Amino acid sequence: MPVPERGARLNLRLLGGFELSADGVTLLDGAYARRKPKAIVKLLALHAPSWLHRGAVCDALWPDLEGDAAANNLRKNLHLLRTQLSCDVVQQSGDALTLVEGVRVDTEAFRSAATHARSSGAAAGYEKALALYAGELLPEDAAEPWTMHTRDALRRLRDDLLFDIAELYMAEGRRDLAVARLEALLRGSPLREDAHASLMRAHAALGDPAAALRQYDVCRDALERELGASPSAALQHLAELIRESGGRRSPDEWRADGQRTAVTDPVRAAEYFQRAIEALRTSPSPDLELEIDLTLELAGCSAKMGDVAGAFRAYREAYDLANGGEPDAMRVARAALGMYATKQPLGDKYLRPAIMRADSLLSQDDSVLRAQIMTALARWQYPADATSTERAASEMLRRLSAPAAPPREAFDPNVAMNAWMVEPATIDERLRAVREVSEACRELGDEYGEMWAAYGQYRLTCMLPGAWVSNELTEPRARFRSLAEETNTPHARWLVKSGVATEQLVFGNWDRAGDAIRDAFKYGSENVPAIVVAYHYGAQRLVQARETGRQMGMIRRIESNNRRHPGWENDGFLSMLYSDLGRVEDAKPYVRSVVNTLEGVGAAELALLVAEASVACGMKAAMATLYNVLLPYEHLMSFVLGGAVSFGVTARLLGSLAAGLERFEDAERHYRDALRLNRQARARPWVAHTVFEYARMLVTRRADGDVTRARELLGEASAVVASISMPALGAEIERLDAGV
Repeated sequence: MPVPERGARLNLRLLGGFELSADGVTLLDGAYARRKPKAIVKLLALHAPSWLHRGAVCDALWPDLEGDAAANNLRKNLHLLRTQLSCDVVQQSGDALTLVEGVRVDTEAFRSAATHARSSGAAAGYEKALALYAGELLPEDAAEPWTMHTRDALRRLRDDLLFDIAELYMAEGRRDLAVARLEALLRGSPLREDAHASLMRAHAALGDPAAALRQYDVCRDALERELGASPSAALQHLAELIRESGGRRSPDEWRADGQRTAVTDPVRAAEYFQRAIEALRTSPSPDLELEIDLTLELAGCSAKMGDVAGAFRAYREAYDLANGGEPDAMRVARAALGMYATKQPLGDKYLRPAIMRADSLLSQDDSVLRAQIMTALARWQYPADATSTERAASEMLRRLSAPAAPPREAFDPNVAMNAWMVEPATIDERLRAVREVSEACRELGDEYGEMWAAYGQYRLTCMLPGAWVSNELTEPRARFRSLAEETNTPHARWLVKSGVATEQLVFGNWDRAGDAIRDAFKYGSENVPAIVVAYHYGAQRLVQARETGRQMGMIRRIESNNRRHPGWENDGFLSMLYSDLGRVEDAKPYVRSVVNTLEGVGAAELALLVAEASVACGMKAAMATLYNVLLPYEHLMSFVLGGAVSFGVTARLLGSLAAGLERFEDAERHYRDALRLNRQARARPWVAHTVFEYARMLVTRRADGDVTRARELLGEASAVVASISMPALGAEIERLDAGV
């Protein structure tokens, strides 16, 4: 066996096949017959630089063996690995393992290059990153469960890079290069409709509509063959447009239809704006300013429909277009503020540079836009000082009310409302700010803006445990419902229906909740973008499934949805379901995926989704991170997905995290607060969970009197569970009670 020189750099290749080398000298590859020593290196590499507990390594590589037998196998194979290699590649600390420092892993190099490419936006960066993807991750281990999540994630990243660079080439007019990249993407992922759509546009822009329509047929056949599904309405519309020889209507005509229906029917307006964009992109005469404006209008409609993820993507696309070449200050600012208003997770990563860029480009004459930019900047400059934010916002409203204010359409009240609602110091400050927005919209005669301000007030009030059984929630709920009907806004009317389901779930009225969930889903499916409805419906059904022990059915649905619409929401849902079933190794990658994205304005919502799973998986580093993220919200009701579901008072989750970290005094304090506040809200399911988890912590701690108190709590939990039918939790209570 070759011996590397002292100090040689270790390189580990996982993409396209396995090889460990040192400065070009191969130390270990497919020719080495023993699989398990190689598997140890591969598994640690997939988790590097994190440490893996020996038990986790044993569970992954010897899932069918009991603890001692698996541990013996691990020791034996670590010895074989040391014998085979003439240098250390694995380091140990107690019961934890990781790769030695300094090993260069090609998957990390690929991820790093992809991040750099996206931040720079340069084609050369994308090409460099793509060149590092030498093939599928560990093809020889394709059937191993411990490789599947990472393999899928890397494949999606590679596909996204191909798609992004194709869009970049299209924007630069290099359509032949765009075609090549899209064809490469579709060879590996033939079900990606967005790639088929872009390839159709590229062929049409190259003057070959027949090739574009053939591509539509390819997509249709693939969807039918693999999924038994048809192309989306949007793709069918694109094919129709191309079939009509580029469209008998001009982009301006489609745009006029969109502007006419934007207030009364944003769903239809979005379709018109999308058609205008398609007509423009398939036109031989590009118009960058028009494309930016159409994309901004499409983003606005998506926001009004509640498709915040789609709105964020469209605003970011408009920003990239406006900021390229000769920057357009006004359009850069409008796009940056649009991204800011959507409050997406990871938002700060893109938004702060965008807001700063807009501030540097705008002149003093752009009073409304500058006032809005000032509000956004105050959010970052004074994160703990709500007064500074309010001062900037008041200046914005003052300028809006001035006789010389710019045209009214330059102001979106939703931007102002969201600017205040992003994590200021207290709920009272948020409520006061939303009321000011509501009053300003009323004075300006803007019913639409007033309606969304009322919705903001309703959602904020829902976070107060005491409001659930008082009149405090009645007024904003009634006001929002009234304005939703008066403006005849489909998305708002759907939110009213979904809100009924949310409230019934909080109270544990399962039958009423089921009826409300079905009613909201039926109306939403007919009037609101499918993905928005699907996430609300999925989250609400998830709560029901967990309480009735029907997790497996939900796992299949969510995994299917995740293949078509991957996102942090699905990762969070899957982490919960797998951990409920005790499948912690399946849950861990999803927890890790979500925890790694805990930045930006959506961090608390992400943390709520994986807090319980992190405890079930014993991931202490994740627990500590999640605890710090959630601590500022300990006395508030927890909500995810824009209020689709609640997990009770946040203090309950903090209690679980503190117990998992063996900080028992903190855990007891949080459980007592959660029990008091969940009782105050009459959130019976979460009272039951709190009492059970409190008892479980006491059984673990076993201080004087803990077991006696635990038995009392378990009796209370059993009574609540019996009163509202929660069989899954009831079974857990019985198991714990038997152990006590």
